[in-house]
Amino acid sequence: MEKAHSMGYAEISNFSLIQLVYLYIHQDDYQQLEWVYEKLTQFNPYNPRYFGGLAMVYKRNGKNEESKEAIKRILVIQSDVESIERGWVESQDTITSLLETIFGLKYNNPNYHKALYELQFEIGNLIEARKEARLYYGFYIQKPEVKNNPTLLNQAKKQLSDMLAKSSS
Repeated sequence: MEKAHSMGYAEISNFSLIQLVYLYIHQDDYQQLEWVYEKLTQFNPYNPRYFGGLAMVYKRNGKNEESKEAIKRILVIQSDVESIERGWVESQDTITSLLETIFGLKYNNPNYHKALYELQFEIGNLIEARKEARLYYGFYIQKPEVKNNPTLLNQAKKQLSDMLAKSSS
């Protein structure tokens, strides 16, 4: 707040907060950046980019549970009918890139989809959870060490079956 006033902003606004984001990124001040992103998400509770920034800052600051909750908020926004109708959602490529950065995993890594499966399940988006379970399985069985190993293939089929059953109830 003091920084905003010292920069000539009489009130905290979306514009002044964005300016602070740039300042604190440049200064590598992730504690202040956390505060700024928290304010941005309060002012704009339907902006997935702000929640993405918040998730990344939380992760950087060692707040993994808070990061997970911010990611869940992104997923809720992305699947909310009103958000979709109002154009508040991001493209799938943008969300994928954001989640790759937060998870530290690429899209073609099975664990990327396993993490998304768990998050989608936790927010009650069972259709998306089942989709992520199938993607997890598809990428997992393509791994060279799994592809030619009947034991690992059977374990993968069992795991997929369990994931689909869990997300079907």
